[in-house]
Amino acid sequence: MIRPEQALGSHWQVQSSMASDWCLAELSSSPVPSRTRHDFACNVACLVSSSAARLVTLHFQQILNIHLARASFWKLQAFRIPRALGVLTSIARISVNVLPTQLPKLLILYCNSLDTCLEDRTAQDGSYAAIRALGANLKDYAPIFDTLSWLQAKERPAGAITCSAARQNGIVGVLSTFLGRANASYTSPHAGMIVNTLSWYAERNAEGRAKSLAKADSSDTADVLFCCAVGNLLSLKPMLQKASHARLIHGLLLSPSFRAVFLPPSKRPDNYVVTQSMRLLLNECALPSATELIEHYFDTILDLLPRANPCYEIQSGSWLLLSVLVHACPRAAARAFDESVAPILLVHLNPLINRNPEARIHALSLVHVLVCAPDTPKLFSDLSTRTLIEGAVVPNLVWAAGRTANTTRKAALAVLHGLVQGGALLSCTNYAQLMSKLYPILGTNVQEYDTSSREISLSCLNGIFDLLPSASLQEHEFNVLYPVIMKRLDDSSDNIRLNVCSTFSALIRVAGPDLLSGTALEYCAEHFLVHLDDKNADIQKAIFRTLEVLVAHNPSVVDVLSKKLCPIGTSHRDLRLVGRLLPRHSPYG
Repeated sequence: MIRPEQALGSHWQVQSSMASDWCLAELSSSPVPSRTRHDFACNVACLVSSSAARLVTLHFQQILNIHLARASFWKLQAFRIPRALGVLTSIARISVNVLPTQLPKLLILYCNSLDTCLEDRTAQDGSYAAIRALGANLKDYAPIFDTLSWLQAKERPAGAITCSAARQNGIVGVLSTFLGRANASYTSPHAGMIVNTLSWYAERNAEGRAKSLAKADSSDTADVLFCCAVGNLLSLKPMLQKASHARLIHGLLLSPSFRAVFLPPSKRPDNYVVTQSMRLLLNECALPSATELIEHYFDTILDLLPRANPCYEIQSGSWLLLSVLVHACPRAAARAFDESVAPILLVHLNPLINRNPEARIHALSLVHVLVCAPDTPKLFSDLSTRTLIEGAVVPNLVWAAGRTANTTRKAALAVLHGLVQGGALLSCTNYAQLMSKLYPILGTNVQEYDTSSREISLSCLNGIFDLLPSASLQEHEFNVLYPVIMKRLDDSSDNIRLNVCSTFSALIRVAGPDLLSGTALEYCAEHFLVHLDDKNADIQKAIFRTLEVLVAHNPSVVDVLSKKLCPIGTSHRDLRLVGRLLPRHSPYG
């Protein structure tokens, strides 16, 4: 055992010695009152006799002042000062509670050490050992949490990101480590503040990642530190309100490591820290799965979003959280669409309010995820579907020049296609009237220079026609649509030409025999007969089937076809399809 007269000298040797191997050695022969095997501060404290400890405790304030005075040179003694303070705290124990004014200085010193000594593992270990010693011996946690709140307020003027990723990680690391050795009864009164602090730093880290301010390894470190802090907090079993649970989940959802729990088990990475924090959170909230956890707190988490003024930045924590919620729980977002989700999304989708086309594309992509998720279209009400079509699709389908405008229109078409194919339009009470607003715009988009836009537009029209009752199309609607559809028979894409055939077959049914007559009938028959001799055999068969549908729907078409087939058929390279059509429907042949 160390003699009393050697206690101060031994402590100072810890602080000034350059024998780093001795400082890092694990003293496994002595009892270690710590859950951390390599906790140097506690190990050294166990070697000091009770009389020596009393001597150090008696001079605790003087020794502490010496260390803090020398802290201005901490860059030159990075691993020695925090490690020495950890030993001092472990030896003096109760004495740290009589100097609350010094605690903020200690905390800031440890934060600075973790912030700056990123490549010095010895300094990092020394700081964490000192923080654990502080958490194990402190009785009043108010100065610690007040200091963390002050640091948070210092770094958030007007919501700006002013602290570096390393600084954020340092503060979260201090809090996580402190909670790892803290007393549950002393922590509970401050649990709400701890949750708010962790959530705020998670949001800042997510924004930094979105704006590429944080390096990939720094972001990974932030995720691990945040999940560790959450796990340490929940292991203390604090009494948290529902709003605190929601804010804790809000912070976790912004962590890419935590979001991996929503992946299928085969694709889910093995991450003990994340798995442990999730297990503790599910036990705390008495819920069986991550999805049910988010669905249970969905409305509360959404209420935490600030009011958009007028729109969120796409790299902001608010927009990132909304995006994560929709991706993770589309069913909950669909159920809450009218009351909570739509008011937020519509301002981001309106070109008159949100003049940033990139932001509107992000918003449309988010809506597309929502409408294409399994079973979510069936959860949309009539109001939801109308809101999406009139507030999201129609304003963003208006033609404008430029590549970005084309991408915006394509994103809007994708949303409409998801609504049509998912069956959301079945909930509309006045479906035909709602679709009439789309026909002129879709007719324009069918003629887009972008191939995929033309293909999606035709697919949307086909799906819309399939949902309409027979002979329900108005004459002016038919006159707008049939010429642009027929022109696509000359498209450069064979897929689009095949889609024209199926779309026109659906159009025949909803137009009725009265609309498809006269000039319109002659125009369509002539175009189909010309392409009946197409070099692509699949297109020939598709056109032949369309002509059969046309004749079956309106027998009076036989005379028009016979009139057109006589001059056109003689120029065909292959008369087999003409021969199959003519004997069946006319005396010619």
